[in-house]
Amino acid sequence: MKSAEEATAYSALGNNDDESLLEESVPRARQLSIWRRAFSGRGLFILNLFMFFGSIIALTLVLIDARRGCSDDESLKRTSYFSPVFDRLQITQEDRIISGNLFNDPPTIYRETPSKEVDAAWAAMAKIVPFVIRSEDVVRLGKDPKLTSKVPEDWGLGSDAYFAQLDGQHALHCLNAVRKYVYREHYYSSWEFPVAKMPFIHQNHLSHCLYILLQTLSCQPSVDVITYNWMETQKSPFPDFAIHKKCRNHAAILEWQNAQNTSFTPDRLDALGAPEDAIVLPALPQLLAHDGPLSQSEGHD
Repeated sequence: MKSAEEATAYSALGNNDDESLLEESVPRARQLSIWRRAFSGRGLFILNLFMFFGSIIALTLVLIDARRGCSDDESLKRTSYFSPVFDRLQITQEDRIISGNLFNDPPTIYRETPSKEVDAAWAAMAKIVPFVIRSEDVVRLGKDPKLTSKVPEDWGLGSDAYFAQLDGQHALHCLNAVRKYVYREHYYSSWEFPVAKMPFIHQNHLSHCLYILLQTLSCQPSVDVITYNWMETQKSPFPDFAIHKKCRNHAAILEWQNAQNTSFTPDRLDALGAPEDAIVLPALPQLLAHDGPLSQSEGHD
């Protein structure tokens, strides 16, 4: 057994050790708590900062990759109404400098006075060849398949075939028609009266075409910029119409169109006639009210 003195000494020694350990642990705990708080605040801030800049970098890379991977077709789809042609033809775009000279220099056949060669060039540029679309396309175009002209099944194109044409080619047809009215003494030589008094159908055809061209140009107005130059003989700055433009490859579109259904000749279409089960729309009241001839027998429309 321990003596009372040994027990007292042991007890005193034990108490002193506990107190000293307690005294040492308090400041260490406080110091550790301070560092934890400091590290927690700064660490979270730095972590959030890295995550923020990481997100910005990742988003930038995604956008760059998306722009690189965006084809001309995809960019055109975003700025165009639905067209089934986008799924059938890869439409490319090309940089071009517009020829804006006041005179035909460098010369182009499209600016020459009427001739057989000029007519052939314009006819090729403005040629309209119908092609086939499906009922799904008709609906997506905002039209009713029940009212849309179908291709006869005995033409060998199936039971879900509808006639269609390119709007851009119709606009070029109208431009060619206006050109012919400008040179009416060549194309309509029998007219011995001013344009304002030309035959009923021709008056309205010209009006129709001018308004089609107006709507086409104002629907997608060009915001390309024309600069000015100082030029001899001109007192004011003279516009430089030779501007850079990004153009759809019309030659490729024309080639695609001309390869579609070459059996759709004008004579075959004129001889078609509406089938018995077709819904036939009423005639335009202006045509019914007109007493004179309705054909455009003169000219080369």
